[in-house]
Amino acid sequence: MPLWVSPDLFKPANDILNYAVRSIVAIIMMPGLINVDFAEVKTILSYRGRVIMGTGSASMTMDEFHEISDHIHQKVADDANVVSGFVVDEDAGDSLNGTVVASGLGANNLKLIAL
Repeated sequence: MPLWVSPDLFKPANDILNYAVRSIVAIIMMPGLINVDFAEVKTILSYRGRVIMGTGSASMTMDEFHEISDHIHQKVADDANVVSGFVVDEDAGDSLNGTVVASGLGANNLKLIAL
């Protein structure tokens, strides 16, 4: 008996993966005030263990960006490799799209970072 699967079944997962890939490409390709290159992203993604990726959008100043970055640095392990980038996209208006990628997280050092 053939198994019928709705074409929309995997759409939410596909949308998340699509957004994740686009966000990582944007981190690398868009010139910004604080740039992140392919080698830095590759280093972060090369660590073994769990990977967490978060994206968001907000209206934010550079000072607020630094405050969030400092908060992340305080919440992760001392030996964590945290790379931050900041891009101003004129097409986004007052909105800032941010992406955080963390990898190499084991069960013992997985922490929730609440901004």
